[in-house]
Amino acid sequence: MNTKEQFKVLLTQLNMESTDALDTGQLKRVIVDDKNREWQLHIHFETLISYPIYQQLKVNIHETFSKIANVDLIVTTDNYTNHDVYQYLECCLEDINVSPNFLRQVLNARKTFQEDVLRFSFNNDILKNYFDKNIKANLLKQYTNLGINIKMIDSVVDIAQQQEEENSMQERLEEERIKFLEEFQKSQNEKVEVEDAPVVKQIGKHMNFDGVRPLENVIEEEFNVKVEGVIFQKDVITTRTGKKILNMKVTDYTDSIQVKKFGRNGEEDVFEALSKGDWVIIEGNVEYDEFARDLVLNLRALTLIDKPKHTDSSESKRVELHLHTMMSAMDGVTKVQEFIDRAEEYGHTSIAITDHNNVQAFPEAYNYAKGKDINVIFGMEANLVNDGARLAFKEKDVFLEESTYVVFDVETTGLSSRFDKIIELAAVKVHNGEIVDKFESFINPHEPLSEVIKNLTGITDGMLVDAPEFKDVLPKFKEWVGDAIFVAHNATFDMGFIDTAYETLGYGPSTNGVVDTRNH
Repeated sequence: MNTKEQFKVLLTQLNMESTDALDTGQLKRVIVDDKNREWQLHIHFETLISYPIYQQLKVNIHETFSKIANVDLIVTTDNYTNHDVYQYLECCLEDINVSPNFLRQVLNARKTFQEDVLRFSFNNDILKNYFDKNIKANLLKQYTNLGINIKMIDSVVDIAQQQEEENSMQERLEEERIKFLEEFQKSQNEKVEVEDAPVVKQIGKHMNFDGVRPLENVIEEEFNVKVEGVIFQKDVITTRTGKKILNMKVTDYTDSIQVKKFGRNGEEDVFEALSKGDWVIIEGNVEYDEFARDLVLNLRALTLIDKPKHTDSSESKRVELHLHTMMSAMDGVTKVQEFIDRAEEYGHTSIAITDHNNVQAFPEAYNYAKGKDINVIFGMEANLVNDGARLAFKEKDVFLEESTYVVFDVETTGLSSRFDKIIELAAVKVHNGEIVDKFESFINPHEPLSEVIKNLTGITDGMLVDAPEFKDVLPKFKEWVGDAIFVAHNATFDMGFIDTAYETLGYGPSTNGVVDTRNH
């Protein structure tokens, strides 16, 4: 039985009659995964079948084999048209579970298919970025399963289209403006005086906390979203027709979102009554707003609630032992009185004040806690100085004021006292705070200096050509130093070269005391 005959048998199983479009069908391959109960039917057509026939084929396959296995339909074809690419777009998007709102916007976007490249023109960056991140790769895979060979799917932002849609939006707004004006005039004619009464901050049905979600989980368009949060920005816009639009921003401290509501009779007083700092529960639809160019929660219902209050419900209360008040620079902004009030409110018996390197909060804490049922523990978070850095080496029992010091520096061909050489010795002898003698000499290293050493020391090869030898300079330096105390900055480096030089000449390491100014 050939592949065409096998396909006809499949049509019989599916209770489908053969048509001109289906006559060319061939059942090329069936891949069976018994373990996962999954089949793949690979069917080839000379010319791509129309979208309605494809949909009917998929439905019949599912209904026939659903009790046996999950069946995927993979189609290949020799011929298809640009019309097929556009016609199958909605099918492909539905198979990858695109939201209804975004599906509509993709289908309404301008599309071109040339040289096997399908290009979408969107009217803003948010739609383009969402398409590139979440849709493009899956859409390309869906087309491949239909036998449509698309090399690439591309997306751009069409400024002209964006302007056209904005103009269209302005026309719709103008129509709404006229409608609002008529309604406003009607309401003005029917308006009656009523007694002033406190405005209840309530829109729509009264709500509780059931189903409230954190804002950080609201990341795309969806319906019937309920959140809670505090209003931190509010504007009421009055249109030319007299209608009011509520715009506000709400946060629950996991994320924030813009909230919008077009006013109706009785709601506009609530718009004015709402204020920054109000904690509310809001329900509505999250949708992309063309003007805000962002996700906006279109308010349907709002309930004012008391701000959630933190409590300490533990039977065994904790004691805060690490606390920074506003007296800790760059590390605290709260007054000590507020901390004491909160700890007492929690039922804590004690609280510790541990500001950075100061005790300036102690007087206020002491006076404020008088008469309160709480004990203040006075402490401080201090910085410890590392006392491991040595200031002196080869210590001697001498009077420093009476001693003689040799303040010196060495320049070398490198950093290793074992492999590199001294090229300059410079020193002054100090006694009773005054310079009493100087010593300075170049030493010929009998090797060229690196560019790094030249730049670092300012010494060139020419300056060392006629310099004395190492074995002539070091004995003179040792004799000149005598039993004076060596003083150097980063003395371990300089003394490493001096001791190595002394050992090379048979003197052994220096026994003079050493003071390192780097560690002072």
